[in-house]
Amino acid sequence: MPQVYDEPFADSSQIPTALVAAIARQHVTVALSGDGGDELFFGYGRYFDAQRIWQVIGRWPTGTRRKSAALLHRASHLAGGLGRLGFRMRRLQQRINVETFDEFYANLLSVSLTPTAAKGWPPGLAGSSPLPNIPVQLEKTTTRMMFADQSLYLPEDILTKVDRASMAVALELRPPLLDHRIVEFSWHLPETMRFNGSSGKVLLRRLLYRLFPQDLLDRPKHGFDIPVDAWLRRQLRSWMLDLLDSGTIKREGYLRAKSVASLVKEHLSGHGDHGYALWPLLMFQSWLRCNG
Repeated sequence: MPQVYDEPFADSSQIPTALVAAIARQHVTVALSGDGGDELFFGYGRYFDAQRIWQVIGRWPTGTRRKSAALLHRASHLAGGLGRLGFRMRRLQQRINVETFDEFYANLLSVSLTPTAAKGWPPGLAGSSPLPNIPVQLEKTTTRMMFADQSLYLPEDILTKVDRASMAVALELRPPLLDHRIVEFSWHLPETMRFNGSSGKVLLRRLLYRLFPQDLLDRPKHGFDIPVDAWLRRQLRSWMLDLLDSGTIKREGYLRAKSVASLVKEHLSGHGDHGYALWPLLMFQSWLRCNG
């Protein structure tokens, strides 16, 4: 992966993306992707999750959210952290310990519940990426989430991932939904043409119903996720322990060995699911080793 992406790129869906690109290249030299559909037409499940949660905690005064988070923090450390229950309590504590919806959404996107393992980074970041400056005129939470993802997640993650994976096998991959005219058009749509109830991409679905059976298009959404939590406990355990060896990390000086060891221990014990927090560290160490 470090050789394909030429940097410590750390979206674990890079693996199936690279495999699909390699398989496609056996048959074609140019292909189209549907990238942009989720960001333009409200296709991510997390959009609905964020709305549902914020409808509850968004009504709480900031002081109430802070006090509730403090109580959860103390409770999660009872009896040695309460195992997986403690992990879930810490996650909830992080979600509600916010002042604004933008801060809440940034926490929802975060992959880590611990202070960052990278030296020189403010501990307050806790692994989450700061959102871009969202225009104040975007008052609705729906448009604020889509703007954030179109500005940050789409170019910095999705398009980078697909472009590197496809070009590594000389496959020309083009995203027609990101034609600037379609992007501009999508921002003029009423919400009812983007989502309805728990279903997104309403306009795209209506168009495709003309061409394909409806039950084919209404299947549950499946991303390119890999079972990274399980793999790091089983098939990739020795690979992880080798790359995240405390002695090596201390000698290199880029990461906090104690924080990394804590993540690994809690993940292997089953007290927490830290696969998505460990993956960036593994990609960094793997990239460092390939370029050392």
